[in-house]
Parts: sequence; structure tokens; C-alpha cells
Amino acid sequence: MIPRIAALPPGEELTDATTFAEIFSRTAAPEAAQGPARLEAEMDACTSRSEAARLAARLACTYAAAAAVFHVRRGIVYGIAADGCSGRPETALFPRAMPNVFSTAIQSGEVFRGAPPARILEGRVLRALGREGVREMAALPGSVGGRAAILLYADNGSEPLGDAALAALAAVARRLGRACERLILARKLAA
Repeated sequence: MIPRIAALPPGEELTDATTFAEIFSRTAAPEAAQGPARLEAEMDACTSRSEAARLAARLACTYAAAAAVFHVRRGIVYGIAADGCSGRPETALFPRAMPNVFSTAIQSGEVFRGAPPARILEGRVLRALGREGVREMAALPGSVGGRAAILLYADNGSEPLGDAALAALAAVARRLGRACERLILARKLAA
């Protein structure tokens, strides 16, 4: 190592092409260009629940590596949108009554944050999302009409979720709940 600034020898580069492309792709991501405030505004103006869920997942990914939105209906919890997940959220489907951290968060209205339990159902949901092996996960319920009807899942891969990120994710879950309430009310008024 030379303790001063010096020219690189012929043919030597500061970084390789793969590392450069990886760094550039992260900084040029559409979510980074839009920013959380724009995604929040889009959620507030969206016209469908599926669009609200998709935007919520994208917004959550500004605070975590991966996120998914689940809907609770007639005792069934099912994935409807995801961002940063290599799997398919629609394949994550389970009865609300089955004991698991997701259902516990929905029933209690409390956030779950911790290592994924080594149980079959949690493993199946994480596998469906393509998120096996995460270090820490969060399940954040969202209220629609005074009852938990949506659930936001988030993880940061091999890194833990920070306290500030968790607070921001809770705000995303609340915003999604408000967007769903607004859409339900608009549908009722139009009928």
C-alpha cells in the first residue's frame, strides 16, 4: 500500500465491472428516484386495493430489503403484493385460526419483530415469498374499519431491522389501512 495518492499502474482499475454495475443499479433504482413522499402520495390517491397494496410494498422496501402485503378475509390470510421478494406472494395462503406469528399479530393488533420461528407454517410462508433464511422479520397489522384486515411483512435479509425502520414500517401499515378504508367508503358511496 502506498501512503500517498499515486497513479494506477497500466491496466489496473479501482473497481471491477460487476461491482460498479451493482452499486450503480442500487442508486438508480426507481424507488430511490421517487422517494417515500411520492409513494405515500400515490397511495393516498390510488383507486384500487391491489394498487394500494403494491404501493405499500414498494414504500416498505424503502425501509427494508423485502416486503409483502397480506389481506385477511373470511378467516383466510393471503398474500396480495410483494417487493424485494423472489417468490410469489399469492402462493402464501393460510387459515387465520392456525397458530403462527402472522395470525397472532393480526388477532392481537401488536407488531411481531424477531427471528422467524422454526415452525412449519412460518417456514412455508417465507418459502412462498422466497425469503427463507432471513435473520429477523416483522409482521405489522393494519386496521381497516377498526379491525386488523391487512398485514405488512418486512425483513432486511441477513441484517436486523432497525428501530427507525420498524417505526416507518408501522406507518406504512397504518397508511395502507387508511387507503383501504377510503376505497371501501368510495365504493359504498358510488353504489
